[in-house]
Amino acid sequence: MKIKQKEQSLVCTVCGGILLSGALNCDYDKPESQAPWVGDYEAMNKGVLTHQEHLLIVARWSVHTEGQGQKIRDKFLAIAKDNWGKEQRLHLLDDN
Repeated sequence: MKIKQKEQSLVCTVCGGILLSGALNCDYDKPESQAPWVGDYEAMNKGVLTHQEHLLIVARWSVHTEGQGQKIRDKFLAIAKDNWGKEQRLHLLDDN
């Protein structure tokens, strides 16, 4: 994964997600078992996450992964590009 600088923030060159705290790895580049969207449904039920925000999280994760068809991949890539460098808070599940 290549990293480039954007206005004081490092941005993943694969999905456009902001790399937090100088991280070298993108938070969206995870296997499905650790996908960053797993906590979204709980967050949406609580009203702290919209469907559009969830869609961006899924899109950024999807462009890092293999296995979906080209039409779906193109759709998610377009969403990621439309939101390049936009900050998006992740809602991770509690371990408790």
